Amino acid sequence: MPANSDSDGLFGNDTYGDYPYSLACDEFNEYIQNEMIRLGESVPTGSATVKYQSNSISISPYATDQRQSFRLYKNEDDNRYELTIKTRLKGHEQAELDQNSLKLLLAAFSSKPEKLYEVLYNTLEGSNDAGISKTKWTTVADIKVKYDLVNNYVVLYIKSK
Repeated sequence: MPANSDSDGLFGNDTYGDYPYSLACDEFNEYIQNEMIRLGESVPTGSATVKYQSNSISISPYATDQRQSFRLYKNEDDNRYELTIKTRLKGHEQAELDQNSLKLLLAAFSSKPEKLYEVLYNTLEGSNDAGISKTKWTTVADIKVKYDLVNNYVVLYIKSK
């Protein structure tokens, strides 16, 4: 998979805090908490909204119900990533926070996260000009992607091109 550091997928086998991506996750966690406070939400002391393990990263920015909005899972058996999106990216008070959360996750496996974000945003919230499909892999930036709907959530399947 493309990567932005010398690590395996940026979070696969990293030791916590050893790579810029884990530090970025920690900083993003602070950003989420500050944004939630700015929006009038209560944020429990010491709560973590960005959680990562050896094969997954989840983001749960909503302090009131602690639901996961995004989950990126590294499926080593199928040699791909699975990105579950459980929120809309526009049309609500926390849309900018959700958009930035998606960008953070895209940076975990893509060297072109902004380009990838632009195409995925248009696919999820607009026109799907890129033609991303449920059945065939579509090349976008430096990856291949297809999607499915699982329990009313969008799941993007992502692999290297």
